[in-house]
Amino acid sequence: QRRTLASLASLPLTPAASAYLDRRGLLEVAGSLRIGAVPDSPAPSLRHYAGRLVIPSLGPADNAYDVAFRCIRDHDCKAAECPKYLFLPGVDKRLYNLRALARAGGVIDITEGQLDAATMAACGLYAVGVPGAHSWHRHHRRLFQGFDRVRVWGDGDAAGKDFAKHVAEALPGADVMMVEWGQDINSMYVSEGREAILAIAEGGQDDPDDDVA
Repeated sequence: QRRTLASLASLPLTPAASAYLDRRGLLEVAGSLRIGAVPDSPAPSLRHYAGRLVIPSLGPADNAYDVAFRCIRDHDCKAAECPKYLFLPGVDKRLYNLRALARAGGVIDITEGQLDAATMAACGLYAVGVPGAHSWHRHHRRLFQGFDRVRVWGDGDAAGKDFAKHVAEALPGADVMMVEWGQDINSMYVSEGREAILAIAEGGQDDPDDDVA
């Protein structure tokens, strides 16, 4: 399994994947996060993931301990009945980018999803991503003890509010940071720039009930 994960974390970007990451403002951090892509005509063992982005979860020793395969096709995945994310069989979903815990100073961020955490990296911040609200477990709180400030980010919709509140309840003293209604971290980054993300990050604690109707 370690060899498989290491091999996946070494796959280069395809032209389509590079264009996709460029549109999302993440091409510059793809190398440091070891994001790659499965070729359109891969080996038989990867045929199920053909053309997908490869997003490895990296540990403190820069080792890959999990990997997510994200669809980058230009369609609405839900409408097309296409799973947005796929994972390796037999590998439990893990928190994304635990490497950030070892590299951050006194402040750590938590986002929902891998690419929002990658967006925080593009803003010069250190973030751990939770691959879906149901992937947060109460014992995860131990990882965030000892930080001066923990910021839990929610997308600007009801689901984002619920996620942020759910995680923050397990982390006494954590700040809940909500992006504007109708946006997520990456869409705000693309439309309004790095400064918009940093303005929220540098603000005080946000009450999600004030931001999400």
